[in-house]
Parts: sequence; structure tokens; C-alpha cells
Amino acid sequence: MAGRSAQANAAIPWTVRAVEICLGLAVAIPPFVFGARQAYGQLVLAVFVLLAFAFWIAGKIALGPIGIPLRRPEFLLPLAAIALSIVTWLSLPPLSHPHAGAGDRQVAPGLDRANLGCACRLDTLSLTPGLSRDGTFLFVLYALLFG
Repeated sequence: MAGRSAQANAAIPWTVRAVEICLGLAVAIPPFVFGARQAYGQLVLAVFVLLAFAFWIAGKIALGPIGIPLRRPEFLLPLAAIALSIVTWLSLPPLSHPHAGAGDRQVAPGLDRANLGCACRLDTLSLTPGLSRDGTFLFVLYALLFG
């Protein structure tokens, strides 16, 4: 019996083993590094996921030409989610600002920007574009991890 398992293990390419090891480490190690919620834990997660993805791509390249069906839902849904999250932190054109028009005082005559205590400009669809950008990068990592 030991001979059969040794032969089966020898038939597995090294890239597949490297992907399995990186994915195992990506699941096991980051929770112990600040719960994977701080920058160091996210860095550790990113390193393991990107290494696993690189080994997976290297294994696919070693097999020769392959076709990736781009119209399948498991490919389109993550891409749509990534595109939507990128749209939230991109800058809006100047005409779409709510206070860009000259008729601001006619709409709300008693409302002045200085009285609000803020800039009151909507430059992006997200109120916190930095956090949205971080969330987009984490989502890309999760899509690579589970894809």
C-alpha cells in the first residue's frame, strides 16, 4: 500500500503542491497575525494568495495552451463586483457635484456651505474612498483565493 501512495504522490506536479501549501498557509496563518484585519495580517494574506495564484498560473502555462471561458458566471460575477467597487472610489466629473450649479442659493437660500462645517462636495460615490479602495483590493484577494 505504501508503494501506491508514493507513486500517486510522485505524479502530482510541484506547482499543484505549491498551490496547496500556499492556500493552506493563507487560511491558517493570517488569523494569528492581528486577526487578519490589520495591515500586517492583510499583507500576510496577500502574499500567500498571490503566491498561490502565481504557482497556479505557472502550472497552467506548463500544461500548454488552455481556454478560459470568460462568459461563465463564476468569472463574470466577481468581475462585475470588482468593477462596481472601483466605480465607487473613482472621481466624479465636476458637473455631477451637487453644489456645482449656480442656483444653490435659490434651492436652499438659508443653507450656506460655511454653516454646514464641511466641504459638502461629493467627489466620489463612496463617502470613504480610501476604505473602498482597501475593500476592493481585499475582494480581489478573496476572489483569487476562492476562485
